[in-house]
Amino acid sequence: MAKKKVNSAKTLETIESFLRITRTLLGAIFKFILVIIFFVFLINLFMPSFKITMGNVALIPIKGTINTGPISSFTTEAAQSQKITDWIKEADEDDMIKAIVIEIDSPGGSPVASYEIADAIKKAKKPTIALIRERGASGGFWAATAADTIFANPMSITGSIGVIGSYVELAGLIERYNMTYRRFVSGENKDALSPFKEITPEQAQLFQKKIDKLHDYFITAVAQNRNLPKEQVIKDADGFIMLGADAKEKGYIDYLGGRDEVKEYLNTTLGIKEPEFKEYKAAPGFFSLLGASMNNFGYSIGKGISSNLETDFNLKV
Repeated sequence: MAKKKVNSAKTLETIESFLRITRTLLGAIFKFILVIIFFVFLINLFMPSFKITMGNVALIPIKGTINTGPISSFTTEAAQSQKITDWIKEADEDDMIKAIVIEIDSPGGSPVASYEIADAIKKAKKPTIALIRERGASGGFWAATAADTIFANPMSITGSIGVIGSYVELAGLIERYNMTYRRFVSGENKDALSPFKEITPEQAQLFQKKIDKLHDYFITAVAQNRNLPKEQVIKDADGFIMLGADAKEKGYIDYLGGRDEVKEYLNTTLGIKEPEFKEYKAAPGFFSLLGASMNNFGYSIGKGISSNLETDFNLKV
C-alpha cells in the first residue's frame, strides 16, 4: 500500500515537473515572438519606403503580380504600378541617369496597372531597356514592349497575350443544401457576377465582349510598341506563353541575354562608359519583415484551398 502511494506521488511529481517545463518553454517562445515583432516594428518605423543604390543607369524592378495597390499576403509579391511609375519619372528627371532598365519578373496582373507602367515607360525621354528575367508574361510582357529595346533569356517565359476573367459560382452548392439567394437589384445586370446565382447566357456574352475588347487593347499596344503587323500579333495572341528564344525569332524581343549583355549594350550601342546600375528597391514592410523572421510559420496551412475559393470577379492580363 505504501509503495503504491510512493509511486503515485512520484508520478504526480513527474507530471508537475513536465508541465512546469512545458509552461516555461511556451513562455520563452511567446516572449521571443513578441521581441521579434517589436524589433521588426521599430525597423519598419524608421526605414524609408524605398532605398536606392548609386549608379548611372536606373534599374527598376517589376517583380510579382502587377497591381495598382499592395497585396495583403506574407508570400505573394506585388509590383505596385504607382511606385514603379514614380521611380521611372524620378530616374528620367535625374541628371546622373543616362538610361533606364526595367527588370521584369512578373506573370502579369491588373490591366490598368500594366497599362500605367507601360505608359510611364513610353513617356520617358531617356533610353529604356526591358530585361525579362524568369517571367515577363501577359501584363509583364505588355510593360516590356513599351521599352525601346527588350532583352530576355532564351528560356524566359514571355508572351501570353490574353485576358482572363474568372470567379467561383456557388449556385449549385446553394441549391444542394436548400439555401435561398434573395435578390434585390435596381438594374437587371447589377448582380450578374454574384457567386450565389447562375449567370445567364446573355450576361456571359456581355462580359465576354468586355474581355474581347481588353484583348484588342492588349494586341494593339503590342503591335504598335513592337512595330509589328496587327495580324501577326492576333495570330500569336492565343494566351499561351512564348519562350525567349521563340519571341526573338518572331520579333517580340530584340536580344537574348541578361544583365551582362545589357551592360555591354549600354556601353557599345548607347555609348554609356562604365555603366553601373542604380537599383531602386522597395524597403520591406512590417508584415514582410515579420513573415521573413517567422519563416512563414504556419501560414501555408490551408493556403492551397483558400487561394482558389475566390468569389470576386478577377480580371487579369
